[in-house]
Amino acid sequence: MLQRAAASCDLPPEQQAAFYYGAGREPDAFCAAVAAGEPAAVSHALDVLAAAHWLRPRDMARYGRRMRAALYAALGAGKLQDAAKRLFYDVESRMLETLLIRAWHSEPGPAQLRAQRRLLAEQELVRCHFGDCPDSVPYESWPAVAAPVKLLRRAVRKGWFTAQQAAEMEAGEESILMRLIHGASEELPAFSALSSASQPAAALCYFFCEQKRDVCRWLVAPFAELTDLCGVILAADGSFCYVTDDWGDIYGCV
Repeated sequence: MLQRAAASCDLPPEQQAAFYYGAGREPDAFCAAVAAGEPAAVSHALDVLAAAHWLRPRDMARYGRRMRAALYAALGAGKLQDAAKRLFYDVESRMLETLLIRAWHSEPGPAQLRAQRRLLAEQELVRCHFGDCPDSVPYESWPAVAAPVKLLRRAVRKGWFTAQQAAEMEAGEESILMRLIHGASEELPAFSALSSASQPAAALCYFFCEQKRDVCRWLVAPFAELTDLCGVILAADGSFCYVTDDWGDIYGCV
């Protein structure tokens, strides 16, 4: 598809979309062929969606959504072959995994909330047609985010951390994480030991942890996905903070 995209640049602008997205056909004719289950059109549409290489920034909205709708029409009418069904599910699963990261593992804000709203509809669509859909992303794949400086300063004002501890966490130093998870009761006198942490499962949190060996990072995830991991959990709204040590014990402040 990258070669096809490069070749399209040699064509007049009005012909580029038809060549790249429609395999030589105009969008209406191409999508009709996809919805009818025409093998060559289905294969090309899946190639375009799998590559996710768009000629212009808004082309996913202009062409990609129409291809997806045509593929779902063909799927619903029983016109997709088994190999095409499997590939379509793989393409949709990758799309959902990207959306899951935007919705639950990215910096809190308007874009993240929009992704959450879109995610529900997309998961229902995939589940309805395929009977299953991805609902989580492996911990190892969560992207690192910037340290939540304002939250850490608020935690210092609340007496949860010292200014020095907060500064070390902000800098991503491994030594402070090791001290906290190996000696939370001594390092965090304001925290109390808990038998379990009862907070809303979907509460968005920042998480300071050793995601890879000797590499400490700040991540974002729902509270429910963090309770079995080792590190510092700081609610994005500043309402609670927990430290889970490497023995599975939980220390917290609310």
